[in-house]
Amino acid sequence: MAQATQPFTIAALSVLKGRSTAIGLSDLITVEGSSYDLNVDSIDGSVLLDFRDSQSVAPALGSDCCRFATAAFQSIAPVPNEIVNKDTLAWSIVKLYYAAFYAGNSILRMLGESSSFLDRNHTNRISAMMTAMGSNPNFRMERGLYHCTLNPTASAVRYMKVGSSSGGSHEAFWRIFQNRIHSLSEGILLGSLIPAEAQQVFAKFRSLEMILNTSPQGVGGSLSSIRNELQYKHSFGVWFPVQLKKRERETLGRLAAQWQGDPMDIEPYRPGRDMFLNFVSACAFIVGLCRVIVARIAERSSEGDKCFICFGPLSFLRDAGLASASGVVR
Repeated sequence: MAQATQPFTIAALSVLKGRSTAIGLSDLITVEGSSYDLNVDSIDGSVLLDFRDSQSVAPALGSDCCRFATAAFQSIAPVPNEIVNKDTLAWSIVKLYYAAFYAGNSILRMLGESSSFLDRNHTNRISAMMTAMGSNPNFRMERGLYHCTLNPTASAVRYMKVGSSSGGSHEAFWRIFQNRIHSLSEGILLGSLIPAEAQQVFAKFRSLEMILNTSPQGVGGSLSSIRNELQYKHSFGVWFPVQLKKRERETLGRLAAQWQGDPMDIEPYRPGRDMFLNFVSACAFIVGLCRVIVARIAERSSEGDKCFICFGPLSFLRDAGLASASGVVR
């Protein structure tokens, strides 16, 4: 899996070293000393910030990747044990969802995209630059969620406002994530990987898309919908009085623990299987995918143990006694 996704990760991440900064992709717009050219596209309503090289963008991207991946691993680490205990079952499932949400955000960034929030400081800065340039686009820069895409050299970032039809921030994120997974799987199928292996990876990602596409909210909303049902409507029998038997909880624990293994051994969606079981498997798959991608970046880094990844998510895995998970790269 790591080998299949490697050609699609941002190459500039492999030369980053040291601890990550606190500057993320959104703050590139306003950080002191930041220099870039602004290009406005009135047709699609996007703005492009061209920094001319990756020295500003790559560290910000790496910072986001690290904090999201670390949050994902820290969230999921206790889940396989907590999910078996009926007193901690409900919130362990919520944590599992957020682990997948954080992991998905890290994966998306490693693949050159993000779902990022721009506040008024960010949008006011861009609007002021538009005015100074004499630009008069047919859209306004408003605070909210933006779909950000990097160019292959990580020297420029395009920001496009996410429409209200995409739902809330989580639904919008999963829609962007699902679309990126779809294009990634097609790229892998047409890439240099041995055809039989490419087909296997393609099928695995299609399995993930199956559960991401089973929500009434449309593309990419299923995991968020299930989490909402559980957290706000107290569904699935995981709240007191717990309806799931110990044997059923142990099954959930085994499925959740799969994040430490090879993602190719996880089936995110199985037709006919209970949707709640598919939900747990899909979350474990997404976190496992994040784990092998960050481990591959560290493995391929020109900076060795000074690689930025080693100071964040991989450091957490070692400290948590999950060193085997941090070193599994397939």
